[in-house]
Amino acid sequence: MFILNLLKSGSRRRRPTTFPRWRSISLALLLTAGWIFPCVAAPEAPAVSLKSAIRPPVVELRALSYGGRNYNAGLQNLTDASAPPSSDEVRVQRYAAVGLPHKGGALTVAFAPPDGASQYAVRLRYKLEGYDPEWRDLDRSYMHLVLKFLDENKIPVSREEFRSSGKSVGWTGDLTTSELATRTEQAVVPARAVWMAVWIDSGGHEENTGVWLVDDLKVWELGSGNAPRRSLLDEGFERGRALDSPQGDPEFWVRDGGALGGGLIWNGPPAVSNHALMILDGNPRDYTAWRLKDKNLLPVVPGNKLELEWSEVYSIGWGRGGEVSYPDLPSGQYQFRVQEVTAMGIPTGEETVLPLIIAPPFYNNIWFRAAAVVSLIAFLLVLERMRARRRMRRKLEAMERKQAVQQERARIARDIHDDLGTVLSRISMVSESAALETQPGSRQQERLNEICEASRQLTRTMEEIVWAQDPKHDSLDNTVNYICSFASDLLAVARIACRLDIPMDLPSIPLEAEKRHELFLVFKEVLNNIIKHAAASEVRISLKWQEPAILLTIEDNGRGFSPADVPQAKGNGLSNMQNRLQRVNGGVEVHTEPGKGTRVEIFLPVHHQSNRNTLP
Repeated sequence: MFILNLLKSGSRRRRPTTFPRWRSISLALLLTAGWIFPCVAAPEAPAVSLKSAIRPPVVELRALSYGGRNYNAGLQNLTDASAPPSSDEVRVQRYAAVGLPHKGGALTVAFAPPDGASQYAVRLRYKLEGYDPEWRDLDRSYMHLVLKFLDENKIPVSREEFRSSGKSVGWTGDLTTSELATRTEQAVVPARAVWMAVWIDSGGHEENTGVWLVDDLKVWELGSGNAPRRSLLDEGFERGRALDSPQGDPEFWVRDGGALGGGLIWNGPPAVSNHALMILDGNPRDYTAWRLKDKNLLPVVPGNKLELEWSEVYSIGWGRGGEVSYPDLPSGQYQFRVQEVTAMGIPTGEETVLPLIIAPPFYNNIWFRAAAVVSLIAFLLVLERMRARRRMRRKLEAMERKQAVQQERARIARDIHDDLGTVLSRISMVSESAALETQPGSRQQERLNEICEASRQLTRTMEEIVWAQDPKHDSLDNTVNYICSFASDLLAVARIACRLDIPMDLPSIPLEAEKRHELFLVFKEVLNNIIKHAAASEVRISLKWQEPAILLTIEDNGRGFSPADVPQAKGNGLSNMQNRLQRVNGGVEVHTEPGKGTRVEIFLPVHHQSNRNTLP
């Protein structure tokens, strides 16, 4: 019936002059009377309605392995074979879903006809939903054009074959709309070969099925050097008997193989001229072939090169059963589908479905990720706690060291004050008493007065050292009070007016001993320079605090000077003040002009821990 439909579709596309009406009527009568070989129609038998008769399945899943492990026990067919199908078109065998662990390796599925089956799948194609973008044929399927070389006694010497597999570039699923592709091959005639036979067949494996159309076959013998090639065969398949019939007989060709009915004559597009040889193999238990008749064997010369050219279009698959493999599938949900189709690739309505679930690796599971996140958070918390404890321990150790240093400083200050202060006071008192007992104006009295003055200076220096060493003065307010008192006393002795502009509510900000000591020494150096060089009558001292620093300004109304004229003596003067303040991240700026006085600005960073205030 399929062949009749094929001929009818071809006759609609041919020119009216190439297929007379009497020939169509004769062919229809022949087909009706059953004169065509039964094997011709066997591959494409009329489909039986699934509602009127339940056809046994033609394929079942036989084996399943993943990563080298066998999972055959999990193949459970859930389909009731006696139940009516859901529609006239599709019958699906559904298997229970199989869960597979994530272990890597190849997934292999084998399928075959059921044991004792009387019918076989003409052609099978498969697809792994979720991985394959389209249906696939088994890779082992092919048909081939074979050159058989014979000796002078027509005994086979060697053979050369050219395979075609899968689908040709121009295949559309319908022969009438498909396009032929030209193919060129070469071969060398072996030693002892005298004759050559040409075969076009679906052999190699009896499970090969499908359709293969060959037209415009040419064979040339290539000459040596620039010699022209000699034509051995130029076959357009236009000579023969009843070529407008699929069972026509070409003049030089004969059918061969166990399924003779699969060798057909195609009439119409896409044939190059009008006719072409076609193999329509729908029998997965035998093969179909066209070959040159024995009387039309081609003469050849050993060692000569042959060139072949032909046009073809094909769709080739595999019947009965097979085995497919997928390497290293990612985790996810898949459906392995096996579908029966005709030799032309048209679905018959039989399909087998196996759901597969490849579990994700443990590190991709939600519970593992949640546990990892919790573990990471716990680890970070423990790590942060350990770091906090280390920081706290270091702070405690630093505080202990600082407290020990402060205690030592306090002890040194007490010892200096108690011991050295007592000695200096005694020296001053004794020298002063001795000076009073000596003759006024004598040299001895002058020396005793010098000793008395030196002891007083040493006492003041000792008091400064004690003040610098005593940790109870390590605050901003104590430091400011001390330097203001020191300035008032020193300037009063020099008979210079002192004006103080100091905030009344200075906060008790901690001030390191090194900072206040360097600040005091710089401040003292500025006052000494004013007394010695400025010839000033008034000094204004102001303090501004704006976190995170203080700005101490000392301004006089003296003679001023040019900074370029000041000698940069090592360890003295402006450079000495700058170096001292740089050691505590501070700085000093001097603004002066001759005759306009001098203003010295001392900048010192001070960090306020609490009660942040901005002082004018």
